[in-house]
Amino acid sequence: MKKKMKATHEGILKIGEAEISVAVLENGQRIITQSAVFKALGREQRGNSRIDQIPSFMDAKNLQEFVN
Repeated sequence: MKKKMKATHEGILKIGEAEISVAVLENGQRIITQSAVFKALGREQRGNSRIDQIPSFMDAKNLQEFVN
């Protein structure tokens, strides 16, 4: 069973007028939740991604040329 990591730091990332909740875990990994991105973009949160291994906020066809 994987150990649950705790956030050592939490804050707000401002990009233009958008504000995204972010955190840093004990192992230094930086986290931005999918729900925080949808909220910052003013969109309703969706469930499953249409493309495997791509978060649903990045799976729009018009974004695919920018995602590797």
